[in-house]
Amino acid sequence: MIRPPQISNAPKILCITPTRLFKRALCRAFTEHDERLVFRQAPSICDAFEWTTSGDIGVLGPIIGAPAVTLACEAFIHSGTSTFALLGAIGGISSKDNPIAHGQVIFPRKLLSQEGTSTLYGAPPSSDSPPGELQIRMEEHFRSLSTSFLESHPEDNSSFESTCGMICSTDAPMMESEEVIERLRSQGVCAVDMEYTAVQHLCMLRNVPLVAGFAVSDVFEHSWSPGFSKLKQSKAVSLLCSSYAQTLIEALSEEGSKV
Repeated sequence: MIRPPQISNAPKILCITPTRLFKRALCRAFTEHDERLVFRQAPSICDAFEWTTSGDIGVLGPIIGAPAVTLACEAFIHSGTSTFALLGAIGGISSKDNPIAHGQVIFPRKLLSQEGTSTLYGAPPSSDSPPGELQIRMEEHFRSLSTSFLESHPEDNSSFESTCGMICSTDAPMMESEEVIERLRSQGVCAVDMEYTAVQHLCMLRNVPLVAGFAVSDVFEHSWSPGFSKLKQSKAVSLLCSSYAQTLIEALSEEGSKV
């Protein structure tokens, strides 16, 4: 096996996101939970991947696509990172039995791989994705934070419903025709992205815990309805990032680590 590059001062926990929106919101959420967490730019990896670090916690991104993400993750694992967290925007596939809305939060329970990286890791095309202890804790924090926000803002008519389901990752989002989406919907897929299944398979192979959650930007019902601009104003993004920050800071604290 090719030896991955060594990353100096690799964090214990690495958060990964494809978008600047989530990267900024996540760094802000960590600092709000603990003002000692000040993020600074770290040296790029292979002159290609940008990340920031506060010491024990790092944020990688924006980074898009299964090959790029798994390549970076292999380097971090080789350098001592022991936990990964993946979050970002995702395309929702709405159905009569499982309606999906803009801004809705989705947590994975099954996966369907249509990207090429997972196959090279010897993974089956589809499998269950049972939540680990950190995943369960993060989801509980999200529901608790959502409830608290709505109780303290009775005038806000936002909905922060979350759902669990099957996520499909692809290398070719521009090829997701109506026919393709209908086929995915018939298989029980509720959302599509470009990274999750590969990261999950890598973490399973390397025995590294993964926390994953997504906020819906675009929605397919009868056709695609874009909504990333709506996501920029969505309170769900900050609540999701806050639930990540709370969960991961607790995990570090329980290890007796200095944050």
